[in-house]
Amino acid sequence: MKISKKILPLVVGGSMLLPVAGESLTEPIQAEAPVKAKPFAKVARKLGFAAHAPADAEGYLSIIGGYDMYQRVKRTKLGRVLAQWMKDEGMDLDDLDESEEFQQFKAVVGQEIFFLFGDQSGEQGQYLTEAGKISNYFQGRMLIDQLAAVFSGEDVDEMGPEEILSSIFENPEEALKLLENAEMPPVTIGFRVSNLEMREQFAQMIGGMMMMMGGNEDAPVELIQEKKAGVDVSGIRVLGKKLVESIDKEDQKEMEEAVGGKANLQKIFKLLKKKNLNIVTGVKGEYVFIYLGGSLDGLKFAPTAKKSLAGHPEMSVVRRNYGDKDIRFLVFGEDEAMKKLYKNQESVGSLLVGVKEGLAKTKVFGKTRDVQALLGYAAKLEGKLYKMTDWSGGVSVGFLEDGFKLESHGWSNLPALNHEKALDFSVLEKMDDLLFLSNSRINKEFSGTLFEMLDSLGEAGYLMARRISKMDVDDDFKEPFGMFDKVFSKDLAAIWDALSGDWADAVGDEGAFIVDLKGTMPKVPEVPAAIIEKGLAPRVAYVTSIENKEKLTQSWKKIEKAVTSALKSVGEQGGAKIPMQAVDSKLVDGIQFHTTPIPFTTDDARPVIGISEKNFYFGTSQTFVSQIESKLKGGAAGEKRTGSYTKFNLAGLGDYAGSWVKLLDRNATEIFENEFVREEFKKNLPMVKKVIRAFKQFEEVTIYNRLEDGKARGSFHFKVKK
Repeated sequence: MKISKKILPLVVGGSMLLPVAGESLTEPIQAEAPVKAKPFAKVARKLGFAAHAPADAEGYLSIIGGYDMYQRVKRTKLGRVLAQWMKDEGMDLDDLDESEEFQQFKAVVGQEIFFLFGDQSGEQGQYLTEAGKISNYFQGRMLIDQLAAVFSGEDVDEMGPEEILSSIFENPEEALKLLENAEMPPVTIGFRVSNLEMREQFAQMIGGMMMMMGGNEDAPVELIQEKKAGVDVSGIRVLGKKLVESIDKEDQKEMEEAVGGKANLQKIFKLLKKKNLNIVTGVKGEYVFIYLGGSLDGLKFAPTAKKSLAGHPEMSVVRRNYGDKDIRFLVFGEDEAMKKLYKNQESVGSLLVGVKEGLAKTKVFGKTRDVQALLGYAAKLEGKLYKMTDWSGGVSVGFLEDGFKLESHGWSNLPALNHEKALDFSVLEKMDDLLFLSNSRINKEFSGTLFEMLDSLGEAGYLMARRISKMDVDDDFKEPFGMFDKVFSKDLAAIWDALSGDWADAVGDEGAFIVDLKGTMPKVPEVPAAIIEKGLAPRVAYVTSIENKEKLTQSWKKIEKAVTSALKSVGEQGGAKIPMQAVDSKLVDGIQFHTTPIPFTTDDARPVIGISEKNFYFGTSQTFVSQIESKLKGGAAGEKRTGSYTKFNLAGLGDYAGSWVKLLDRNATEIFENEFVREEFKKNLPMVKKVIRAFKQFEEVTIYNRLEDGKARGSFHFKVKK
């Protein structure tokens, strides 16, 4: 069987996205029997190519046994139901599995895929980051230039590659230094192909394509065929010198304009002539690999497993904790490389500075110093946020155990969270019929800086929009914004000020978002009685601790005043006159509840605010809030946790869906008065019931982020019943 050329792009391009495979297993995902810790050699074999990767690797990612994972998913209860449905619709997955192209795909990416980043990758990533910051700065400035051109009636310049290149060379010395230091780091992409015939065909196909590229006399490349790191490799070398010589004079003139003159271009050419790009392929054991790098010296393999990445000191956490696991996913980042890679990292800082300086250079929008100051301040605040982040090396391991688990060690210090104090709301996990819980303790310095940054950006955006609205612009923008500015802007600003000021100071650093499935339905007219009497609705609540009740009261008064003003403004503009609704306040079970009477609602189905001695609540049910408060005051201890914990009850969701299907089925005549709709429901009912029964095999999803011994830890678990 020969490998089709059609599948090669899928193999190489799609390998970033698609799972890979080992020997096919037919059992659902379940816990493996506990075994004793494995000797190093056995652990190394579990790590696949990591046992061949050099110890000086700076980054590594591998996916192991994806086809096996695919088979396992197919053989879950839900997988079998969906496969049968697809078969009934004309798509048989078993036939697809047996097709020649799928078999080829399985053979090539079916066992293991890896991405290996060699020495100097972190440093080269840092240079790329710096180039990106320069480009972002230019794009921000160019955005203002384009807007200014639009409002002044001038032609708008396109923002293409040449313009971005021009921006980088506005500071020639910095750009040339980046170019001088930049080099393609060693990157190796590999596929385990245990079938000898298929492996040889795949390797020959990749090698043949490279030979075809190298055989073109006009291409700036030369062929490579040599032994490197004990392996025969073949491929091409893109020659910087030949590439420069292939550029004709007309193109050179255009490039001169882009890089700020002939002198700069000649310096660029001088640097490019020293740089090459090597692309080779070869076979190492059962692995077919493709290597890219500025030098072939970056192509390395470990002499022994103990001297490989698998034996790296920073991989000890894998050997110590996961040696007996069925490992399917591995990510590694070397400590020094990660610190270099993320040094001076940013998101929008340079873009904001570019916009700021673009505004400073144009008079089209009038005086914009206030906007410029806000943008500059926001950029500084983003820098402050990133300075709170300490980057480090990390390891993430995914394995099969009671479903799928992903355990992470390191990477950053998780600065958005407060790790000093335990989570006081963790006991809420023990509430009955819980669907969702997300409990975390935030770092108020981080969140405060973030809100301050968003506040600056929001104000800058508003001020800019206000200026534009006074210019010669389309009425579709001018009129709605004018209405917003006149009617709502001050009131919305007051609400935001109350929330980001007094409110933020009033509440503590811990909060929890909770959803359960025990709520009753509101008594809405014309809704069938069966649904009102027997239907269950989700109940939602948010709880946070209180630190300053006086500021909490102040924030509420500000919000109430702003809302009242906004409602009055709506009436004055010819809209419906909506008075501020009366607030019904009452003390129940030690909680001061505040709510607005709404027709057809009940205490179990009405938006409500609750304030107890220690906690503030916002929810959809007074009854639910009382139950949460009772649980928190009950004295029972929850799991001892810090950081952030989230739980999604999949089994409960399946039971909830099943209860509604049963309710609709038993009362179909009353609920579905339209005979056609009722018959369609009955027709689809068997499949719906099958899907719900199958879904119950999935138990829950949990995510837990915290610090352990000063290092970040993350745990993800998709739990599946046996």
